[in-house]
Amino acid sequence: MKKFFTKWFYISLILIISSILFVEIFSKQGDEIFIVTVVANTISSIGIAIFVANIFTFTIGTEEFLQFIRERLIKIVISKDFITRLSSEEQKSLLGMVLKPSRELAEIYSGINDYFDQYVEDSMTLFDNCYRGHMRIEAVASFNKEVGRVEIHYDYDYVMYKTADQFDELPVWFENENHEHIRTIVAAKAGDWEEIPSDLIKKLENIEDPTMVKGYSMSVPDKFNEFNHVNISRKVCEAGNDHWQIFSFKTIKPCDQLTVSLRCEDGLVIKDSNIYGIQDKFSIEKEKQKIRVRFTDWLSPGFGVNIMVAKENFHFPENQ
Repeated sequence: MKKFFTKWFYISLILIISSILFVEIFSKQGDEIFIVTVVANTISSIGIAIFVANIFTFTIGTEEFLQFIRERLIKIVISKDFITRLSSEEQKSLLGMVLKPSRELAEIYSGINDYFDQYVEDSMTLFDNCYRGHMRIEAVASFNKEVGRVEIHYDYDYVMYKTADQFDELPVWFENENHEHIRTIVAAKAGDWEEIPSDLIKKLENIEDPTMVKGYSMSVPDKFNEFNHVNISRKVCEAGNDHWQIFSFKTIKPCDQLTVSLRCEDGLVIKDSNIYGIQDKFSIEKEKQKIRVRFTDWLSPGFGVNIMVAKENFHFPENQ
């Protein structure tokens, strides 16, 4: 309380009391002088102003008041309404200030700022994508005797959530010319569904990924754009070699939860599996002829699964 009782506190009291006594003295003498009233009121006003200023100065100097103001400012700045009113560049700048390393760390390696600039850029583009959720992939590996090669047929189903006026294009890429897209079905919550017709499927002429040899882009029929989300079901066949094949899946859009199940037939077995991106967070249940890989969190584009299947003892037949 010592900070409250400053010299200004006592000066304000002296001025207020002086103005009261000044008026009281002259009123008892029966003199009503205009100038006396003006001077007394002026002194009183100055005293009251100093007293209020002293209270305000004491208040804003307290730790509780400063903490209150700080919490209010934080709530305003991090509120969704405040952030959505910022321009795209302002939002990017705000995200950069949160994510970028300290000056001390940047001085150790200046190139780290370039990494975070790219990370912020990629993070901002996530808002332009339709998100996917609850993706399930059911695959069966078998041996096609007619063509003499291993093949993997699989269906994958997921929910796609719309973030703009219409749904994104549905791309599919293959790393082998023999891989085949069989069908893609779009279904709405109301029970309406439609297989994407051939006139809405375009072959991609330019593919940026050098590991892919062909790809297609499919448009969701317009009638589904009135819904907030739709179910996508796709069937694909991937062709392998005479005794082995690698099943590969990579996320190309942000995805919430992923389950991959693969079962082997015709003497094929699971040889190996590889999870790239965030290995320690995947749950893997592996047996001789089947495997299940699960991830129950959000996956960013670029994470995926590789599973190798092959004929058991192909290079070491029992008769040798």
